This record gives sequence, C-alpha cells and structure tokens, in this order.
Amino acid sequence: MAHPLHEIIGHNLTNANFPSCEVLKDPACGGRQNLPLFGLLPKSNETEYCNVDALIVKNNQIRVIIEIEESDVKPTQICGKFLTSVLSSYFIHET
Repeated sequence: MAHPLHEIIGHNLTNANFPSCEVLKDPACGGRQNLPLFGLLPKSNETEYCNVDALIVKNNQIRVIIEIEESDVKPTQICGKFLTSVLSSYFIHET
C-alpha cells in the first residue's frame, strides 16, 4: 500500500537538521522499524499501546511524536492516536 504523505514527510525529516537529535521513522516513512510506545514495563504485547510514524529523540527522551493519518481522517481516529501516544510512557526498541 502506498503512503505518499508518509513518504514526503519521511523524506523531509531525513533532510532536516535537528542538532543533537535522532530522527526515527517507521517503514511507511522510509525507516526500517516499527516505533512502539508502551504504557508499562516490561516490553510486551500487553503493555504496547501504539506504534507511531516518527519520533525525534534528544538526550534519550522523546521530544516530538509524529503521527500521520492519510486515509481515515475522522475525530475518533485522530483523538485515538493522540490519546494512546499521550498515555504512553516508554519507547522500547532493542534494534
């Protein structure tokens, strides 16, 4: 499935200069990994709240969460994605 808006934003994130920051992108944005956020430890399917499209991390802390919706733009979708991201406390990815 093509994700043109994800690809454009991913490309722009790659070319942007964010000093001292790490930009992480999911596969739809041109990255290589899913970006799972968790509400509790330990990392497990039960504690995973959502996967986001991109993250900007500085000093091991998430500074920006990017979630792109290009197909189902309804308040329930947008609010649900926002709320699950806000309720998350951990980004855990060993790779």
